[in-house]
Amino acid sequence: NRLYDYPILRIIIKKRLLRRTVCTLPSFRHLVKNLQTSSHTHTQNMNAKHSRTDVPPNTPSTPAARLIGHEGPIHAVTFSSDGKYCLTAGYDRSVRLWNPTRIDPVHSILSNNQQSSSVSLSSSINRGGGGNGSTTTIPLDTIPPALPIQSYTDGHTHPISAIDIDTSSTTLLSASNTTLIVTDVITQKLKRRLGGHTGRINSVACSA
Repeated sequence: NRLYDYPILRIIIKKRLLRRTVCTLPSFRHLVKNLQTSSHTHTQNMNAKHSRTDVPPNTPSTPAARLIGHEGPIHAVTFSSDGKYCLTAGYDRSVRLWNPTRIDPVHSILSNNQQSSSVSLSSSINRGGGGNGSTTTIPLDTIPPALPIQSYTDGHTHPISAIDIDTSSTTLLSASNTTLIVTDVITQKLKRRLGGHTGRINSVACSA
């Protein structure tokens, strides 16, 4: 402290401190530049990750059928263990069983009566597409409805939020608000009502 009282030593110390500060500025700038580059690279990688669409091979891309019949929104969809049948449930308090691989015969009869006009219309749309690989929007009215098999309504006092079916395709579970409904798939008869939840049931599952 006493040495610092001399003017000459004070000037020398100030110069040395200034040199140290000047020498550290390039290092600080280099650090900031590296951080900016790293942040930019991370942002690009995240954007590429979110924008990339990894579509599994052999993924169906053409609609095969529509499931028509519910009066209101559909809240739950599930398939049987063998994948041959489909169950839907929704706001109308009903569960419906479908064969999604078969077309409703009623629709087939109606479509046969209008076959000539449908063919000419579809061919004109195909020619308009140009065949350049562009995506073509398919109107819903042109997708045939699937075959409805039967419906289950007993015991449902509220819209259905979740459904499941056992591996043998004989027992149906459906959640209607706070109550779980157990139904025989074959006879359509209500087997049991299970209560106890204080809030809406959002998920159900059958053991294997």
